Amino acid sequence: MGMTMGMAVKGARFARPLVSAVTVIALLLGVGVGVGRPAWGQMIDLCAYTPPENRLSALTLSGDYRYFDDRTLADTQNVSVGHLTLEGFAWAEGPEWTYNVSGSARVEITAEAITLTTLVDTEGTIQRYLSERLFAFGGVDTAGLPGQPGLTVSALVGAGWGRFRDVTPMAKAIRAVAALVEKGVLEGMPDEATLLKVAEAIGQRRELGLPGVLQAIESALGVPLGVEGVLTLSDVLGMELARFCGWDVSAALGYELLDPTGQNDAVLRLRTNAAFAPDAKTQALLRARWRTPLPWAGEYVFNGTLSLERVLSPIADLGAMYRLSRVRYVDGTTETTHALDATLSLALQANLSVIVKGQAAWGTGFEEPELGLSVGFQYSLF
Repeated sequence: MGMTMGMAVKGARFARPLVSAVTVIALLLGVGVGVGRPAWGQMIDLCAYTPPENRLSALTLSGDYRYFDDRTLADTQNVSVGHLTLEGFAWAEGPEWTYNVSGSARVEITAEAITLTTLVDTEGTIQRYLSERLFAFGGVDTAGLPGQPGLTVSALVGAGWGRFRDVTPMAKAIRAVAALVEKGVLEGMPDEATLLKVAEAIGQRRELGLPGVLQAIESALGVPLGVEGVLTLSDVLGMELARFCGWDVSAALGYELLDPTGQNDAVLRLRTNAAFAPDAKTQALLRARWRTPLPWAGEYVFNGTLSLERVLSPIADLGAMYRLSRVRYVDGTTETTHALDATLSLALQANLSVIVKGQAAWGTGFEEPELGLSVGFQYSLF
């Protein structure tokens, strides 16, 4: 009982700073609203944009050095560690179908060992829309918790409701024309119809290639780009920028193809995604996933994230993410972890950024908050 009370007091002590941190980060993310050119977010409602068909893909290499002040008062597990991570995703969307594939592989380097982790938070899904919002889907996903061994891989089929849309082409179109105005290539912001044509060209980059996209944008704008315009657009199109809008909820049944316990079960998974981009500078994203073995015996795994991202300047982005992980075992015991990350990204060039990240976590069995600081880089391969 005494230990429980002590944990509660420590949890309360951490909860107040956590709430304060969230408040401060929210205020920081709001810095710059209304500052700068209205063209960034006032020209068009980004979430009202519906792409006719587009494809989005990226492959990034990142590395960092991290120092963690561990969860024990004795500091017996403080960690100094480096990572190299290769992450990729592909997203394609049309009026009646959507597919997405994402995955990562990470090398962790410590004084004791070098380890390789693959298939973390990986998913591959094909969705077929039966109506405007009703869809059926099939795919594969993985389930695992950061810092815990073992990974479950499941094949799934299910159905859902809603539309979770990729509006990146329009976000990049807004950013591109704003940059052209700033460089003096354009005398003023184009109208909405022209922006739609620019977004459509950006959404066809995979088919047209960069030269074809630049030519299509020049035709849509009706002015010669020149060397300055081509360089400006190439930088913007190469930037790591993704924006999503809308929401969906889904339920799926599946079977575990791989289970670290050696017991392959049927599974039930419930999932929701929600995103809001009030302008091209800002993104709010919520993801939550709950899964349990079947037949139901009281155990489950829940993972949820809420992230905010704000462009502070042409070279600086600020992001914050709250993560909740909760596992309930068949005997009724639970393990819960809360984590908060704040990330500052500084672009050295279009495809290379320096990343500074602060982290804090609190959960079951923690004697004190776990704190971390990392400095690294992110390089966009394409």
